[in-house]
Amino acid sequence: TNRVLSRYADAIGTGMPLENYSYDPTTSQYVGVPISSDIHAVSKKKQAEYRKELELPIDKKIVVAVGGGLGSVVINTSVIASAKKLTSQENVLFYNITGTKNIDTAEKASAGMKNYIAKAFIYKDMHKVLGAADIVVTRASATTLQELAGLRKAVIAVPARQLSDQQQNAKLFARYNAVIALQDDTLSDKLSDAVVDLLSDDKRSSQLADNLHQFAKPHAA
Repeated sequence: TNRVLSRYADAIGTGMPLENYSYDPTTSQYVGVPISSDIHAVSKKKQAEYRKELELPIDKKIVVAVGGGLGSVVINTSVIASAKKLTSQENVLFYNITGTKNIDTAEKASAGMKNYIAKAFIYKDMHKVLGAADIVVTRASATTLQELAGLRKAVIAVPARQLSDQQQNAKLFARYNAVIALQDDTLSDKLSDAVVDLLSDDKRSSQLADNLHQFAKPHAA
């Protein structure tokens, strides 16, 4: 539809750099995806403030996982499995936003685990939860990735297998070395290793965050 309509457009604003589109460059401009004005790059000081406000530990590495508005069973299951594998690493905490319909199953599967917190849904100040994280595991929607770019976060992107736009987003950002892209079908096997690799390599984690932050467009709206 966009390709057809682009023939008649006087101006086109894109969410990603123009090299990823076939639009006429004389009428196109890379403007980014509009996001909340509350979102800014998070310093260590601001991260600590968010954690204090959310009653999260200051001295641990925190992995925030969110599977979109409805949650993701695949992500939830893989995050719990990863937390179980990493129980010996007492400095790591998994904070999993499961989706309202998935919370009971997640709580049952994680009973007794001290390195895992399940939340059904975040109704406000989601940017503070994401800002408190060291690593974010997320679906690959354009808006979510733009928000994480603004926050300057190290991201493991897991595109929904049935959504071609998310598959394309993850592929593009991975090509720019701005996210680690994993797939639903192999997530349970690969997530814990990806988390460990990032938490043990500050340089790699910071480089990912910096590369993603280059896509931040705070004035897109």
